[in-house]
Amino acid sequence: MENRFPCTQCGNCCKKLGEGDWTGISIFSWEKHLFPDDKIKPNLGLGGTPEDPDFKTVLFLYDSIGCIHLDDDWCLIHDMRPVVCRSYPFRMSIRGKNQRVFEVAPECTAIHSWPAKQTITERYEEMD
Repeated sequence: MENRFPCTQCGNCCKKLGEGDWTGISIFSWEKHLFPDDKIKPNLGLGGTPEDPDFKTVLFLYDSIGCIHLDDDWCLIHDMRPVVCRSYPFRMSIRGKNQRVFEVAPECTAIHSWPAKQTITERYEEMD
């Protein structure tokens, strides 16, 4: 039995990249080809700051207020979308100084009607 997230195709996940605490899309190096080079910058890494010569970038940021792949509230690269897009509407948020928590994106209109799942075996396909 296939369990798919009940997306309402509102497009809020891709339209609102510049609102609130969130900006852009975090992407891995193998996902950089999906976005224009001039909109990608180092985001998370090891060793000081991105300006340091020994800095190793782990994640990049597609820095835009909206995704270029959104067309009429639908993702044009849905089958090859980045990992962070596949995990939406769940995201990591930093609270306070060093507290990291997973939260549900409040702009997602489908999450309110998402049926509760009781066991780990009843996860949604996107979570795998």
